[in-house]
Amino acid sequence: MNKITSEEFIDRFVECLEKGEDFRLEDCIVEGDVNILDIYGRIKEKIKDEKKLKELITEEEDKFFGKRKNIIINVNINICIFRVEFKGNLRMSYLLETYRKITITFKKAVNFRKIIFKENINFIESIFKENVNFELVTFEGVTYFSRAIFKGKANFFNVTFKRDVYLFDTTFERVIYFEFTIFESNAIFTYINSLIMHYTKHTESVEKNDNSKNTVGEILIFRTSIFKSYAYFVEIYLNLVSFIDCIFEGFVLFTKRYEKIHGKKGLAIFLNTQFLNKHTKIENFPLSKTSFLKTDVREVMLLCDIKKEEILSHKLLKLNEDAVGIYEYAYTLLRYHLDYKSVLAEYRNLRISIENNRTYEEASNLYKMEMKLKLRYYGLPEKIALFIYWIISDFGESIGRTIFWIIVAIFSIPLIALIKEYGLT
Repeated sequence: MNKITSEEFIDRFVECLEKGEDFRLEDCIVEGDVNILDIYGRIKEKIKDEKKLKELITEEEDKFFGKRKNIIINVNINICIFRVEFKGNLRMSYLLETYRKITITFKKAVNFRKIIFKENINFIESIFKENVNFELVTFEGVTYFSRAIFKGKANFFNVTFKRDVYLFDTTFERVIYFEFTIFESNAIFTYINSLIMHYTKHTESVEKNDNSKNTVGEILIFRTSIFKSYAYFVEIYLNLVSFIDCIFEGFVLFTKRYEKIHGKKGLAIFLNTQFLNKHTKIENFPLSKTSFLKTDVREVMLLCDIKKEEILSHKLLKLNEDAVGIYEYAYTLLRYHLDYKSVLAEYRNLRISIENNRTYEEASNLYKMEMKLKLRYYGLPEKIALFIYWIISDFGESIGRTIFWIIVAIFSIPLIALIKEYGLT
């Protein structure tokens, strides 16, 4: 493979920006660090056309400090990098001494395929306005996508993160896929789609999305992915987060506390997922919005709200193809695994977990939902027996109802006997 220096890489990139041509780089090794500060300096040095310069470099107020204006480099061309190895750091965010930041906005598609990043990757506060594709990519250093904004779809396919990956306060406005992805070190997903950093602008999009029944945005999907170390999913504010055929080998923490103020649907799906660490904790994910279909959670600590309503799998089974909006999207993910037997198994798994870690009273609510599901799908003789069981004792969970019927029997049986003996007169 050919070798080029980071200076040559930057020169080619700036030349494409000046000419408005797509940037393509194939079959080479880039030696040295690629830094946005150097890109900024080269743009100022090479491009003399004031109109073009104003188009490429703009200033925006800082999200935290309104009076402080950050420098934005606008990339108005498609990026396609194929079979390239970056030997140094790739840094797309830089903090100047004056606390002003230089960041980058990709206004067209970005495509990284068969790439090896040997050192750290920094896309902090980068904005991707179109689709992004990372395919067959290996990140050997620490990877940062913190405070980045993905306005289009993003696909991480067959990607390996060998060291820590950080997505703090990252915004996903469409669907983000992590498929056949391996996280060999810590995976930190915190404050995803939080309004902390983008409060004013993002609130408008949230309200718009919630008024639409067919919205399928703000979705995070992990499919056939392996987490070999710690995985933190803290304060995730999305319409849907899904883990399908995933394996968690290390400690896992899922938690969220402020869902209501963010106005998200907050659905979560764990389909055929394995938690190999017995200290796994899932906190504040309401079971009415969470599916653990074909997932063993008997040893998982579930600190979730247990209301007197069906779990998500039960709801989707009833809705079937009548589901709309984000529930329709969730149904498409589960439909080939969704039947009353799999939902019954899920109820039993959840009940065992709650009995082991919480109270029998909370597990009782799940048991009653399970019996109501049987009442819906069993044959006529079983339905009659279950209906009587429900009338008499609320499926064996209400001693008050049983006492009521005993009292009724004590007074009604002698009365019936007297009427039979002497007649109504």
